[in-house]
Amino acid sequence: MWRCVSEGIDYPAELRGRFSFDDAYLIQLGLLARYEQAGDKQVGWKVGLTAKAMQAQLGIPEPVFAFLLSTGHRPSGSIFDYGSLTRPGFENELCLTLGERLCGPGITLEQAREAVSHVAPAFEIIERRVGS
Repeated sequence: MWRCVSEGIDYPAELRGRFSFDDAYLIQLGLLARYEQAGDKQVGWKVGLTAKAMQAQLGIPEPVFAFLLSTGHRPSGSIFDYGSLTRPGFENELCLTLGERLCGPGITLEQAREAVSHVAPAFEIIERRVGS
């Protein structure tokens, strides 16, 4: 997978549908380690598919997560070259900043609420590379 990422191959067709969620998360964490070894820095996590309706529409049984890297951040006012994006769209998001580290299992909703130090509006530029 790292070779594919390094070569700009988004997701090799021969690997689609071959991984369980657990496998995919292990691969994702392995990719994160490779990015960090290459000098990038993890700056957060993206949690997606938090709405039950979206989970049902996509056939995904639970929310999913992914890492965010410093190289992916763009400040307000950034201009994007539409032609360089793959089937782009955008989503409105909430960006939560944690003032203290959470480490589970067993984190309560109250502990999570108390850990949030800032909330800000954000846009996520998405690129649809797989499926419709």
